[in-house]
Amino acid sequence: MQSDHAHQNEGYFRPLIENVSDVITIQDRAGIICYITPSIARVLGYQPAEVLGKNVFAFVHPDDLETARAAFEQQIQTTGAGRVPTEVRCRHKDGSWRVVEATGSNCLDHPIIAGIVVDLRDITERKRAEEALRASEARLRQIADNILDVVSMVDMAGIHSYASPSIAKVLGYDPDSMVGKSVYDLVHPDDLQKVLGTNQQAIETRSGARIELRYRHADGHYLWLESMGSFLFDENGDATGAILTSRDVTARRQRESELQAIALVSASLRAAPARAEMAPVVLDHLMTLLEAEGAALATRDPATGETIVELARGDFAPATGMRLKPGEGISGTVIATGQPLVLADNRTEPRLASMDLLDHHHPVACVPLIAQDQTIGALWLGRTNPLGEAEVRLITAVADIAANAIHRAALHEQTQLRLRRLDALSMIDKAITSSLDLEVTPNILLDQVTLQLRVDAAAVLLFNSSMQTLQFFAGRGLRGGTTRLNPLGLSEDEAGRAVLAREIIGIPDLAACEGGPVRV
Repeated sequence: MQSDHAHQNEGYFRPLIENVSDVITIQDRAGIICYITPSIARVLGYQPAEVLGKNVFAFVHPDDLETARAAFEQQIQTTGAGRVPTEVRCRHKDGSWRVVEATGSNCLDHPIIAGIVVDLRDITERKRAEEALRASEARLRQIADNILDVVSMVDMAGIHSYASPSIAKVLGYDPDSMVGKSVYDLVHPDDLQKVLGTNQQAIETRSGARIELRYRHADGHYLWLESMGSFLFDENGDATGAILTSRDVTARRQRESELQAIALVSASLRAAPARAEMAPVVLDHLMTLLEAEGAALATRDPATGETIVELARGDFAPATGMRLKPGEGISGTVIATGQPLVLADNRTEPRLASMDLLDHHHPVACVPLIAQDQTIGALWLGRTNPLGEAEVRLITAVADIAANAIHRAALHEQTQLRLRRLDALSMIDKAITSSLDLEVTPNILLDQVTLQLRVDAAAVLLFNSSMQTLQFFAGRGLRGGTTRLNPLGLSEDEAGRAVLAREIIGIPDLAACEGGPVRV
């Protein structure tokens, strides 16, 4: 009965052992293989007869021998099954090496087995997959650590579970400190509703989201970021979170704003019909674009070299019409050097002593107006907020456009003035040659002089050579009629001295003339 039962068990278990996927081997205390399942052929390419009677360590990679022997000795000292698998490389029949996971059980005291039972499982492909995964993770980590864009993973509440190291470079935050914090806390309040709306639309359409918005930097100021998000969905189709990729586009946005501002100013200047209307166009646009509290445009008088504030806006308005001596103040320095000057705090600048209008504006910029390689004036701007490199670049660009527009307008006006004066000279010449009436010619002359020179008064005095006097003949805008009766000696008046010297004499201030006011 017992023999039949044993044969029955053997017939039951033999098919299981012969078809098991793992290799099961029995070894004695010396490591000699006493039994091995047929699965050895599938795992290592050997037939059972090729390995029976051989030492198991003959098949172990030399670099793994120490590990294998230590595990084997420990198993001998331990009763029962081993708990910790040992990974070693075993030689395949074709000469390659396969990674196996060995788990032993001490059955030396078993009356039938009387050996160490070892289960060998081929884990070569799993190890390759793990190595490939580690290599892939290392590559991804290297990319994440060096990418310029900020990569982050958030849940549906916007809470960070990951932020790439680049967030420190872009926004100034430590990556680890962002975990557990909401991305929405960084969004500018004015952009928050736009972000939420874009996210909702992306979830509904199951598409990616792209948006440009302002993020708060660690130091408190805001940067423009272009953020692209891909939402993650579970097996039920519910959104579980998103992967965000964001890049700093502040510089690009600034450039676009500058180009738009320059185009706007250029168009407005082209539409201005006269030079006098250009200054308000430049100042008004510049103050709006840069949110400034004050702006002024000053030009250099070619005749005197003085700096004249043609127009000032905002808090600078009281400076309109101010005249500065050549080289005086910041304006004089900028005009003389042709270089812009930016002051973060004007309170310590001595050259601003005469510019009381600037007392309320600590950050100020003064840039030259340059046209045809000549500095024709200066453009001022002051505001409460600091003036950065981008703002100064915009002011300089506007100043260059304004300078060229003002210069072209001035040339046009000068050309028109010359043409009008030529017409006046032609009219006077025709009057002289076509009429002998002495009453007609002086009147035409005086009309053209007052009109073309835009003077308030003019007179024609005739020289009496025998009496050596000047006699009033005709006039415009003169006071009273007494001057008609009183001849002037050549030494009595500037007019007489002009006759004696036969040259033009200019008088800046009639009331301040030596010897009292001029009589005519």
